[in-house]
Amino acid sequence: VGSEMCIRDRFSNGIFLLGVPIEKIIQILAVLTSTLLIFIWIKKHANFRFKTGLIRVLFVLLLALSLPMSYINWCDWHTLLASIIFNVSLLYLFVFTPKWSSTFLFTFWTIGMPCTFLQLIVSGYFFETVIFKYNSLETQGFFVVGFPLEELMYLFGILLFGVFLFEKFNPGLLSK
Repeated sequence: VGSEMCIRDRFSNGIFLLGVPIEKIIQILAVLTSTLLIFIWIKKHANFRFKTGLIRVLFVLLLALSLPMSYINWCDWHTLLASIIFNVSLLYLFVFTPKWSSTFLFTFWTIGMPCTFLQLIVSGYFFETVIFKYNSLETQGFFVVGFPLEELMYLFGILLFGVFLFEKFNPGLLSK
């Protein structure tokens, strides 16, 4: 899932699942689990809601910024798939604007901070040891704090889907 990632041999166990390094799958599962735990905590202790109109304006802006990516590099399937997942996620949030939308956005930005710090560490930003790096030939070449833009789009879609499933199947879990 996501952009092509090159893990240095001495840091990889060499196990792949559907062509994806097992380390990447573990990372995605850890981030998804952390996101759900943070989402539950925020929803329980700091449940806040923005005006629906403000959230919809934000989603329209994100949608407008991401649509050109599909057009510019439509032949790259990584970028196209990331853009489709991201845009479908945004359209869902725009059309339905569930009550938990603002909590999800706050959770996404909250989980993004430690993920970004970890990303900078393993990509060699702070130290000389590079554990992995993204293959720049497999991305648009636009990086946001060490992450290819496609990776952030995948992350947004995956985390939204996880929160959506949680809310769908556990609606009364946090009711007071």
